[in-house]
Amino acid sequence: MKNINALFDVVIRTKNSERGIGKCLASIRRLIPDADIIVIDGKSTDNTVRIAESFASKIIYEDKGLSFATGIAGKISTKDFILFIDSDVELINNKFPDIALNLFKKFKTGAVVGNSLHFPFNYGLPLGLTMIERHTLNSIDFPENVKGRETYYIQSYLRKQKLKVRYVNNSMIHTYTLKSLDTGRICLCKAYC
Repeated sequence: MKNINALFDVVIRTKNSERGIGKCLASIRRLIPDADIIVIDGKSTDNTVRIAESFASKIIYEDKGLSFATGIAGKISTKDFILFIDSDVELINNKFPDIALNLFKKFKTGAVVGNSLHFPFNYGLPLGLTMIERHTLNSIDFPENVKGRETYYIQSYLRKQKLKVRYVNNSMIHTYTLKSLDTGRICLCKAYC
């Protein structure tokens, strides 16, 4: 029987992501230890790359933005599927790749999204934890000048193809940083609900 890790690459898009990338990568290595991890870094100036080097299979550099990084993921991956994980996400469901791959066997599945713990966000297409077929990603024309609306182009393509987005609850913890407008201090938050 084929190892499921041979079916997908994990892709993490980064830019100055040192606050969360370590926990993100550690969670991937703990729950899917044989995964091939590709980090696409937007020329970080902090310790993102140094942290990623101890976990990632490959690090690619780009300087055109998030949308461009999303588009090139399909070109550098050699597997049938791409599992996007944001650098501020901790994977908590080791069955997510199995579940996602099985959902692709259902009629007209275009993407599978893992929702945050206790937060069934069953609409839209956030790329925090999302699996998509490589050939689907390569069929999407991402404009080079778009810096952060790559999901709009993915959703538009899936709608035109009449492909569904499916959801798997309790798959991750989304950790993110917020800068206080009052104090300028940075706060690390976890989204559980």
